[in-house]
Amino acid sequence: MSAIPGGGWRASWKDEGPDNRLLTEQVLAWMVTAKGRATPIAVDAHGHVDDAESADRLISPEEE
Repeated sequence: MSAIPGGGWRASWKDEGPDNRLLTEQVLAWMVTAKGRATPIAVDAHGHVDDAESADRLISPEEE
């Protein structure tokens, strides 16, 4: 397994933020398995790190 930088990607969840609003977190890195599977690893505003596989959407760096 290896990791590559998040590259400006963001993970977004519906109804997970304050007041059940949209929650968006920065993708810190992508964990890549030997078989080529990439898992986004996100960091929240408090510095907690976790995988973002449950995200409703992954937002590319080009998107607002």
